[in-house]
Amino acid sequence: MKLTGYVWRAIILLCGMALLASGLVSAQGSRTEALIEEAQAHRNALRADEAEEALERARQMSPDDPDVLSAFGSLRRYTRDYAESVRFNQSALKLAPDNADHLYQLGISLRYVGDLDAAAVLFRRAIALAPADGGANAQLAFTEIVRGNRDQAVRQLQVAEHLFGENITDWRLAQLAFAYAQLGRRNDVQRLFSAVEEKEDPIDDAVWAMAYIALGDYEEAFERFEAAIDDPAANGGITLQLLADIAANAYSDPALDGPRFQELLSRMWTVPQ
Repeated sequence: MKLTGYVWRAIILLCGMALLASGLVSAQGSRTEALIEEAQAHRNALRADEAEEALERARQMSPDDPDVLSAFGSLRRYTRDYAESVRFNQSALKLAPDNADHLYQLGISLRYVGDLDAAAVLFRRAIALAPADGGANAQLAFTEIVRGNRDQAVRQLQVAEHLFGENITDWRLAQLAFAYAQLGRRNDVQRLFSAVEEKEDPIDDAVWAMAYIALGDYEEAFERFEAAIDDPAANGGITLQLLADIAANAYSDPALDGPRFQELLSRMWTVPQ
């Protein structure tokens, strides 16, 4: 069939419109990613209002973007609004059901609200999708500790430690050591914190706080957490990651539910900027 000049012009016009739309979508996606990164930077510096504002702008631009919804879920979790964090993370996972990170994020939120069975299922799904990511293995280990599956927890901690490898961050070392402490494996605790001490970079106060809690020295832990909250910008987000675990008391440490620690943790988002 021979196409007329009118048809060719229509095809060219439609192709041009499609390319323009594709460019607009790409630019919008880049702007959304930038706003998520901006929100994360505010969040890591304990500036909750600024993080919320950046994410609201991202949501107005891309209301059905699962990454935006997942970022909202993380922010709600860090500010201790756990029910809302679950809601946002569930919405993100519904839009992207095979995304390992969204599975991981919802699993953490469910762990924080105490839905441990559902959290364990999600972490296992995340591991199946991203087997080289140690984070989901670590989170599954933390979940199994509270569920009372000690042998399984030890195996998952060992897998996570292996996957993190030599480049493991201080806050991951602190998390793993704290988990080993909950299992009574004091030699592993000492081994991991010795690895922290051997690093040339300065060690963040939040890491030391986690260490002292693991070792049962709550007085020193309190002082270290207080110092970390007073200077959140000095650590690049390490403080927030560890404080979130402590604030949620995701390891069921009875001392952390006491009024002194709870009052301190309530100051996380009200520190002077």
